[in-house]
Amino acid sequence: MYIASSSSVVKFHEFPNNRLAHTYQPNSKVEGPCRSLSWTKDGGWLAIVPYSGCAEIVSLKGQCKVFHTLYDISEPSCACFQNLTKRNVAVGTKHGQVLLYDVKSRSIKARYPRVRSAITHVGFTAKDTHCYAGCASGEVFLFNQLAKNLSCTLKVPKSLSLTTLKAHVQKRNFLTAGSDEGIVCVWDVNVNKVKFQTDAHSAPVSSTIFSPVNSSLVVSSGLDRVVRVFDIESNSRISTIPVENNVLSLDFLQDSLHIAMGSQNGKIHIYDTRKFQDPVHSFEAHKKAVKLLTYQNYLNDTVANNSSVESMAHEELPAKTNASHNEVLEKKDKRTSEFFGLMTESPFSAREGLEEKPQSKLSVDCRDSFMIALSFDKNDLSGKEEPAEVDHQLPLPPTTHKPLNSFTPKLIPEKPLDPKSALKASSTPIFPMDHLVKNLSPIVGSSSGCCCQNINMTDIRTAIQSDMQKEVKKIEEMESKLTDMFMRHAHQIRRMVLDLHMSTLKEFIKVENYCNLIRDEISIEPQSIKESHLLEENFNLKKRVRDLEKHVASLSACQLDKELLPDENANK
Repeated sequence: MYIASSSSVVKFHEFPNNRLAHTYQPNSKVEGPCRSLSWTKDGGWLAIVPYSGCAEIVSLKGQCKVFHTLYDISEPSCACFQNLTKRNVAVGTKHGQVLLYDVKSRSIKARYPRVRSAITHVGFTAKDTHCYAGCASGEVFLFNQLAKNLSCTLKVPKSLSLTTLKAHVQKRNFLTAGSDEGIVCVWDVNVNKVKFQTDAHSAPVSSTIFSPVNSSLVVSSGLDRVVRVFDIESNSRISTIPVENNVLSLDFLQDSLHIAMGSQNGKIHIYDTRKFQDPVHSFEAHKKAVKLLTYQNYLNDTVANNSSVESMAHEELPAKTNASHNEVLEKKDKRTSEFFGLMTESPFSAREGLEEKPQSKLSVDCRDSFMIALSFDKNDLSGKEEPAEVDHQLPLPPTTHKPLNSFTPKLIPEKPLDPKSALKASSTPIFPMDHLVKNLSPIVGSSSGCCCQNINMTDIRTAIQSDMQKEVKKIEEMESKLTDMFMRHAHQIRRMVLDLHMSTLKEFIKVENYCNLIRDEISIEPQSIKESHLLEENFNLKKRVRDLEKHVASLSACQLDKELLPDENANK
């Protein structure tokens, strides 16, 4: 099995020998760390979203090679395969669009509603019932997979960011996320509420992940060089693991006993969940920080320790064995403790114990009161009373009765049974057979001993026809009532629509009148301005007329003086 890790390149290391098997360089236009890695359900393909460029699907069958490039989707930011099929992959873009791509037809199959900010995380809940998308603004959008519409919007409490987002592999209603403020929270999407939240780290949260075998355990890592484990049911912190460098990525391995951590110095550390003191494996995977890390899915029916199958068996076995509620809680606590250092046995030994533990014999009374009332006594049928056999897997009723075709029913005794003695030996009350009403059918005569005589077919037809006529009348009455009810409702809806139309029309008229008033006020202002300009121009013209009159007067005075001077000179 491979552990896929990425910085600017993607490397595949074998586990547990830690040997480098393949190295793949994505076709990125700008060098940078990969944005997303996602395996198919069988581990044959890996979806890679480079730092810049088109998303790619790499095949590892035989050798590492590009199987398909998603040229139809521009500027992808993240991608994730569905859990139940390898045909569809969800791709988030920097434009806020989530697309469902069909790998077989090599085309876009569906489009989810667009959001306001860039998509940074995308994935599917268990059973592929919903598709979730996390944005750079800190919002989480949940889309219905069938209707392709928005189901709800979530947000990390007391935070405006989103650094990690994961869904549980089996619990379809659990989502976990982290933020730059160091907050880790878990949502129950069935009720759209926060189930668990805590200030987990003093630095931004780099990764969060659910335990694949215990839905109440969440593991988180932060940039404060600490990895913590929380129990969301008891709302408590179980364990704290100090590490030598910041852990940027987490993932459980397939056996669910080991967890892989990608660090900032390019190393991958693998810890045993039963003892977190030191890593059991540690190797240098990249020269740069390990931004993403994911373990290869591998489906094999013969593998008994498959995490998903085993966890489902753990949850279903208590119900099949009719265990009490306290026993189920004890098994759950035991499973929690054995994963985090308190026990060293295999996590699936609990299942083996349930299967191998013999169940106690059930003391079942072989007599049935109903059979006794009909004189079908078990002791008379079988001769010898054998102990009841119980299946060790599921509690079943005793199987010591012979087949029905071997029963030899006895005749009903003439003397009535004693009710008191019968009640003591059985759970069903027994009454004398003579107290029963003999004529149970109105169409059977009581004068003859045989029930098949004196049957009038005309009476039967008449009774059937009368019953059918009654039923037809009831149906017609119900039809008329439903018709009247529908007519009344239609009339009410019509009235409501007319009232709504009338109120809308009135509001439209009010708005139009208001707009006309505003328009009139706006048109009055230029008129006043124009009149003021005219008054000013009139004043200037009057002033100029007065000046011209003065000038004319002065000119006429000068002309008069010139005419008078020659006359004075002549007189002299």
